[in-house]
Amino acid sequence: MQIDAGSLIADIAGKTARLELRQDQTEAALEDLQEGATELSAQVRSLHALVADLAPAEDEEEESSGKLDPCQVPNWRTLDGEQTAKQWGVLIDWSRKVLYPTYARQHWRPCWYLHWSVVEELSALCAVWHWSYRKDAPPTRAAEWHARWWPHTRGVLDATFKRCGPEKPGATLRHALPKGIDANLFADDEALSSFIANHVRSREAEMARDATD
Repeated sequence: MQIDAGSLIADIAGKTARLELRQDQTEAALEDLQEGATELSAQVRSLHALVADLAPAEDEEEESSGKLDPCQVPNWRTLDGEQTAKQWGVLIDWSRKVLYPTYARQHWRPCWYLHWSVVEELSALCAVWHWSYRKDAPPTRAAEWHARWWPHTRGVLDATFKRCGPEKPGATLRHALPKGIDANLFADDEALSSFIANHVRSREAEMARDATD
């Protein structure tokens, strides 16, 4: 069978032309898709930016709701009466529910709030704990709290409470506990509430004096 070279070349040329056309069409379609994806990505970024602008920051939410940020170590000396009451609420709630039953009971004394150095230490420990257990916190924060910050505070408690505890013959104690009282009791709730009320009133009075100076 004789092959017509001219027809064969023409057929190949035609197929090549059609393939090149398809390739050109495919490349054009890909360029359109890339442009569309770039435009879509830009729109998504714009939407994210818009949402971020509309959403209040965490600290703004705390301020608008009147709540204190538990991750913030308080400066007790600058708090007004209302802030002082709220800060005591944060500290006592966390200490009573988390620190005391889980870690500190054997190192505790019911007079803890009468030792201001202990209050300062616990305030910092409380803030770091909340910071360590935020949803976006890496696991190393909680690990450091257990390995570093709690052992430090535990040592402060042990050293501070050496002269506080059950009454003993011949012992000179700073805060003696009558017989029958649990030496590791969290606190006398009535005495603690009275102490906090007095502290709040003193902060209100001091803020009022500062306002008139």
